[in-house]
Amino acid sequence: MSENIELWKKFLATMIPTLGVADSSVARKGMEETLALLDPDFVCPAAFSIWSGHDGFVKMGETFREAWIHHGSSHEFFDLGDGRILIIIEPTFESKATGETITHKMIEIVTFRDGKITEIVPYYWDTVPLVEAGGGVVEAPWLEAKR
Repeated sequence: MSENIELWKKFLATMIPTLGVADSSVARKGMEETLALLDPDFVCPAAFSIWSGHDGFVKMGETFREAWIHHGSSHEFFDLGDGRILIIIEPTFESKATGETITHKMIEIVTFRDGKITEIVPYYWDTVPLVEAGGGVVEAPWLEAKR
């Protein structure tokens, strides 16, 4: 297995447990271990924003925890070379707003430099179930025109 995939697995092992931790001291210790794996100039364009740096990553996690409960994920890893990996992920989330639980598919392309994660770019198969489960309204006028 590639060095970058191993680094990503270490990242998951430190980051995912912090998603649902109520004890802030335990969450902080896990987050410190996670941030040590991220480049200080880390970037993640996701969730209608561009999260950058360690502070941005922490804020992204807080935003996620406010909206979702993570119930696990499956991962399939591919080393793309040039310091990048691709991960096919099937996470299961429960919406705190609606109580609805969904499993969906997504891909993340992760870039590494000098043993640190520099960028995570997520791509969602279908965002509609996420928006609906989160209590949002999905408007698709182009679909209405076809009915």
